[in-house]
This record gives sequence, structure tokens and C-alpha cells, in this order.
Amino acid sequence: MKQKVERPGKHQKSPEREVQEVLAQYVRAADALDGERLSNLFMADGKVEIYDFNAGKPRQLLVLSGKQEITNAISHLMKALPAKG
Repeated sequence: MKQKVERPGKHQKSPEREVQEVLAQYVRAADALDGERLSNLFMADGKVEIYDFNAGKPRQLLVLSGKQEITNAISHLMKALPAKG
């Protein structure tokens, strides 16, 4: 028996659309090196894990824990991308 799939209402966004919007906010904040705006997309105890994938083998380089560490790393430690990079 088929289940009825409920569609979002006229002003309600689908879960997929909500994820797309958060991802777009993340990319814009990361590109602008705006740590505060980027960290606001995380929960208070959120983590960012940074890995290096050398020859397909992941190696953890760094873990940023909490909004303050994320804000500081993005705003002060990251280098800007080259133009059109």
C-alpha cells in the first residue's frame, strides 16, 4: 500500500530546500572568511573536523570545538582564496 507523501504548503520549504539554503549560507560565509556568520550555522557545541586525504587515506589535522574556536579559525587563521580560485 502506498503512503501518501505530504507536500510542503505554499509558504513551507521542503527539507531539501532548507539544507540547500544552509549550505549556501555556509559557502558564502566561508568565502568571505566571516567566522561569526559561519559559526552561527553550528550548534553551541558544534565541531569542525579538518582532514588531509593523502593517497585516499584520511588523516585528521585539526578539530575546532565550539562556536568561539570556529569563529577564530575562520576569521583569523584561514587565508583568503586567490581571485577566481
